[in-house]
Amino acid sequence: MPKEALLVSTVARVTGEISRMVMEGALKPGEKLNEVAFATKFDVSRNTLREAFRTLIRDGLLVHYINRGVYVKSFELDEVEKLYQFRRFMQISCISFFEANARCSSLADAMLLAATRAAEAAGAGDWGAVAHHNNEFHLRIFDIPDNEQVREIGRDIVVQFRLVFMNSGQGPDVHGPFIQRNKEIAEALAAGETDRACELLDDYLGRSLEVARARYR
Repeated sequence: MPKEALLVSTVARVTGEISRMVMEGALKPGEKLNEVAFATKFDVSRNTLREAFRTLIRDGLLVHYINRGVYVKSFELDEVEKLYQFRRFMQISCISFFEANARCSSLADAMLLAATRAAEAAGAGDWGAVAHHNNEFHLRIFDIPDNEQVREIGRDIVVQFRLVFMNSGQGPDVHGPFIQRNKEIAEALAAGETDRACELLDDYLGRSLEVARARYR
């Protein structure tokens, strides 16, 4: 593999690993990323790690403070509100691409499965698992247009919201009200009722924003 292509591949691997750590809660909002420790962890040069950091800073997952270093992003309320605005635009646009074909039907099935597993996890009091299945549900929405750029944007949005709700906490008050709504959205899509699914999702995001606002105040 050419040297330049190898560097791009390595940077992509490191950015993916750091994103995964954020998604799984291994990295918390406001946590400092030690450059030496992370370069050792991923067995890469510090220059390669810095390139990965720059990518994640552009994606809104990390932030760099001069003379202090790189930290996991911690969102302020006004940033959360703008993020919800962008998420609403992206996800409702994605649903408008839903068609009556096998690929979209399989996505609706995957969304329904994620909602079902979230309900089971809630019944067991495992709110970390509820958050995981909720993320899987929303990632499938970004799969609907079958466009890799949309998927990448979607992954960034989902990880950013993972950080938002780490700040605001997780539990029945945060995730509980939306488990049934996810199921309703998936069922509407499976029935080909895209307008109904958009209405349900729009209401979902509006109510979710109010939960976030209450937690940030």
